[in-house]
Amino acid sequence: MALRHRTDSIAKYEEALSEVMDKIALSYEDLNAIKEKVKADVKAKFDAASDKDNSRMLNSYVAKIPSGCEKGEYIVLDFGGRFFRVVYVRLNQANSANADFAVAPTTCNGTKLGNDEAVFMESKIYPLRKNQTKGSEELFKLIAKSCADFCSRFRLEDDPVDIVLVNSFPCRHESINKATLIRWNKGLHPSDGIGLDVSELLQNAISEAGLPHKVVAIVNDTVACLFTGVSEEVNTKLGLIIGTGFNLSFLRTIEDATQVPVLLA
Repeated sequence: MALRHRTDSIAKYEEALSEVMDKIALSYEDLNAIKEKVKADVKAKFDAASDKDNSRMLNSYVAKIPSGCEKGEYIVLDFGGRFFRVVYVRLNQANSANADFAVAPTTCNGTKLGNDEAVFMESKIYPLRKNQTKGSEELFKLIAKSCADFCSRFRLEDDPVDIVLVNSFPCRHESINKATLIRWNKGLHPSDGIGLDVSELLQNAISEAGLPHKVVAIVNDTVACLFTGVSEEVNTKLGLIIGTGFNLSFLRTIEDATQVPVLLA
């Protein structure tokens, strides 16, 4: 009876959900109209981006387009404002110092990899209170302290692991691991940090926390979203985040024929 009751309850919820979804479902014509408006807005912002002081359309630096066959171990710091998340990621790596972790089987371009390993992630979310972040140095010390806590939990504090910062604040990127902060937003407003190198601030805090890890990349959150899509579907063209704001990234061809993600913040 308990199983039948649960099944009946789920069916009722599904029906109610379907009714709500039907009311907000967009037609093909509506979706096409939205697409054209987004394209026009992107083009307008892109045309205006020739001004070096423009802070709405920003280039991001990447090494290459992901294929889904990448290998390695990383600590990813996902920094969004109200909280931040620390993630350990292992990509297609059969042998690692953290072999206790179990991962799901997969293939890469139809070929088995190692011991049928694919992508494994372990994460923890840390809250961020405004009264903890009076200055940028204090903010990054808090991030590093939480990173150290995470590394201690999962035995990642001894051997060097590359750190990637996924950042949602507007930054002017100068290289794959150098970005200067343009402004704070998302309700977070430390007393300083504008014009400072985010990578340097983070690296100093990580080193002071006693961790051997190195910051190797600063990635905008929409670019991370785009590249996640590209790694799963090669025809992905946009990374879109709708949260405290509406942000997107897209791929464009530049003169040397490489693909560079561009952020519309």
